[in-house]
Amino acid sequence: MSEVERHNVLMKPQTLDSVTGEVLVRKSTGKQRIRKGQTVEQYNEQLYQYFQVEKGPMQTPEGWMSQDVMNASEKNDLSLKQNRLVLLNWAYKMYYLGEWDKCDKYCLHLKDLFGPYNLGKKKIQKEMEELDYMIEKCQLKVVAKQLQDNL
Repeated sequence: MSEVERHNVLMKPQTLDSVTGEVLVRKSTGKQRIRKGQTVEQYNEQLYQYFQVEKGPMQTPEGWMSQDVMNASEKNDLSLKQNRLVLLNWAYKMYYLGEWDKCDKYCLHLKDLFGPYNLGKKKIQKEMEELDYMIEKCQLKVVAKQLQDNL
């Protein structure tokens, strides 16, 4: 038996209960694991969240980074990760274009905006840590640039 056939035999799930959706899966180590199913209510709730609340897949228009998204930050719902990441991408753009002073001010502004949503949630904590890191690096770059200009 070839390696690919062996892998497919190990990984092919076997249905245990069609009502709950539980399946028995074998790992590559040979151990068996029961994968939890999803009820119809959970599936419908997930569909509602995706299509009604988050409005489905987000289509990014061409040239979106040239639009004035920075000033529209107050009217975006920042509890959604997609909206927060759009604003973070502006900070990345400023940093990589070498506009460190603007990036520093903008990151501080974003930190104030994201603050009310940072209620111990890990996903927002990571974004806040990223903002802290960018603020630190921008300030170092600004100081280095000032020292270089003084020489």
